[in-house]
Amino acid sequence: MNASTSQTELPAPLTELLEEYLRHRAQASPSSFSVGQLHGDGSDRVYYRVQPDDGGTSLIAVNAVHGQNNKNCRPQRRPAITENHSFMYLAQHLAGLGFPVPEVLASSLDCRYYLLEDLGNCTLYDLVYSSGWSREVFSYYQQALELLILIQQKAGTGFNPDWCYDGGVYDRELIISRELEYFLRSFALPLGGVRLSNEERQQLSREFNRLAELALATPSRTFLYRDYQSKNLMIKDGRLRLIDFQGARLGPLYYDLASLINDPYTNLPHHLRQKLFDYYYDRALVPLSLPSRKEFDRFTAIFSLIRCLQVLGAFGFLSSQKQRLHFRTYIPRALNDLRTFVNHPLLSSEIPTLNKIGDRPRFF
Repeated sequence: MNASTSQTELPAPLTELLEEYLRHRAQASPSSFSVGQLHGDGSDRVYYRVQPDDGGTSLIAVNAVHGQNNKNCRPQRRPAITENHSFMYLAQHLAGLGFPVPEVLASSLDCRYYLLEDLGNCTLYDLVYSSGWSREVFSYYQQALELLILIQQKAGTGFNPDWCYDGGVYDRELIISRELEYFLRSFALPLGGVRLSNEERQQLSREFNRLAELALATPSRTFLYRDYQSKNLMIKDGRLRLIDFQGARLGPLYYDLASLINDPYTNLPHHLRQKLFDYYYDRALVPLSLPSRKEFDRFTAIFSLIRCLQVLGAFGFLSSQKQRLHFRTYIPRALNDLRTFVNHPLLSSEIPTLNKIGDRPRFF
């Protein structure tokens, strides 16, 4: 979410929720307020910053109607659970464990409309672009890793994956369909200039299955944020705060680590990435029972590649299907990472076809 740019009106149900909340907070008739819509990013939810005219604390109003029914979600044992229900459950779960999520101030019964604590305008991504690779920025990355280790240690306590709208576990189906094949159908084939022979397609399918097999060889019962990256880490009062966690599930710890450090939004220099992997390994080795450094590096290479393919698929989908053209800015960075990851010495022998494709994609 970015700073508001224009005055606007809230949908009627959201206005009613807001007025009821302000009335309850003030124990009187609600004061007038100004509303500015915030720029979204990849989400279909619409965010507004609300500022009471009496000088009270601002808050965020959310129109999450598009999160009510998600046609991409997989069938669950509780089919009535939507993305919005997952967000509310996870906000409550994480807050109850002491994690720095925004407070949910009020919500409609169906969770289509809700009010959140205002965390301001600064994300870790914003700080990188305003300050460059300063000591301050690097210290926030270290803070992000320390927070991630705590999440991986403690956020699984009492976590009920049945409340996950899109599947509660990181499994083979998700890896192949929603990450590896997603890269092919949403980026490589329509936008990346890749053409595959039948033989290459069959070989690639075998390699995708092999990658999934390698990925699932690591324990997969850790709390997995699944989008732990710079735009989802807000900074308020010198402290990182968590947003957009509704896609969480159980899964391997390496995924979130790779998501943060190899984030194409910020495009960390490679020598800093290595320092951060080292920092994480040293601090997580005992509390998370990490394997040998060689095994750790291999799993990191596997999930760096898988996450990179997922990200390219998302950039392709969002820029072409959703017409959010600013995502094209990040594609060259992700492609550079892809070329590095497919040639990793601990992994390249497992994926000869994908290795060739990694050097092939172009963008327009």
